[in-house]
Amino acid sequence: MRKEAARQEIKNIMKEAVDKLSADYKGSSLTDIFIIVDAENDELAVYDDEENCIKKQLVASWVGLPPAEEDLRQSVYARDLQHVITEMNEEKLFDSLNIFTPFSINLSDENFIVLEELLLIEDDSVLRLENDLIDRLGKEFDDFLEKLLND
Repeated sequence: MRKEAARQEIKNIMKEAVDKLSADYKGSSLTDIFIIVDAENDELAVYDDEENCIKKQLVASWVGLPPAEEDLRQSVYARDLQHVITEMNEEKLFDSLNIFTPFSINLSDENFIVLEELLLIEDDSVLRLENDLIDRLGKEFDDFLEKLLND
């Protein structure tokens, strides 16, 4: 119940931000959207690539959650955001934005340092990055190399 309510709140916030960016973006080219979670205050903020705050709002469903893990990328906040961004992309809700590729939507800290890339769009193709992709590829390569050397 909490999960669905939180995700709906996040989706509404993101839709409002996308609508505002579609109508009012003043920059020369939109290449990034930064999402910053203030876990202490249960707030979600959306910024454009020039670090202008587009939308900031309390996510009521986050109130009362245990404190975020040390690594925000592994938190309930990140899982909720990833789910919503993926769903919005599947519904083509980012198509109204006048973007320049590569375009990304990032979970960032308060200094706009990217913690996780939630969505990457390159040359009219959409890719969803998985956090452990490099780790898995490295392990698969190591396993392959070990097997090859043992044979």
